[in-house]
Amino acid sequence: MAKDSKPSGNTQKDKNELVASYLQVRKAIGFIGIALPVLLILFSLIAERSGPKGSISAYYYSGGREILVGCLFAIGVFLFSYKGFDKDTRFPTDKTVSRLAAIGAIGVAFSPMAFANSGAMIEPVPTWVQSLFSKGIAGGLHGAFALLFFGSIATFCIVNFCRCAPGTDPDDDKKFRNSMFRVLGVFILLCTAAFAIGSYFDFSGAFVFWAEALAVWAFGLSWIIKGEAIEGSIDRFLATRRARQ
Repeated sequence: MAKDSKPSGNTQKDKNELVASYLQVRKAIGFIGIALPVLLILFSLIAERSGPKGSISAYYYSGGREILVGCLFAIGVFLFSYKGFDKDTRFPTDKTVSRLAAIGAIGVAFSPMAFANSGAMIEPVPTWVQSLFSKGIAGGLHGAFALLFFGSIATFCIVNFCRCAPGTDPDDDKKFRNSMFRVLGVFILLCTAAFAIGSYFDFSGAFVFWAEALAVWAFGLSWIIKGEAIEGSIDRFLATRRARQ
């Protein structure tokens, strides 16, 4: 007697729940990313009666430290738990890139920027990383982890998010979403270059903050799109575009 090749109800339910779980993780990563700069701006406006600081990292030396470290750690934990599709072994794998991004996010959370570049007036007690190494080394680690994080999330947009199942070609809808991911990935790289240059040459004002904020927002939006949180809006846009053609 031939065995039924169709999945059972329980098997299908498990698959549906697994897909839903992946979508929830993706959306959680995206929404936290979108919220981080917004919360820091609100902190400056409400608690300090001022505009944004010189950079996102400068909030280490303010009452907004909990917001910064908490959001970065949450993003890092979610990214570390995200494995993507285990059966897709194409390099770089989802798991590899997500783990690197997680290390970058958590590394930034643990390694404060150099106090001299923060614009703060009172230096707090050193963190354990600053005490274990030195403040100079901690500042260098901060920059290295930041580049690792933004480089990894840009890789997600440009490479991993644009993949199709092996042996298949993207349809028109997938091609449109891929173009969105690539634009966001390139935008993240441009913003990363901008805030790296701004940090190196010590640009005045909030230039570095806004470059970092735009990169983080692009990161958050890419994961929100991948988590299908705005799938209905994209579908309506594509339907309207097809109707006009």
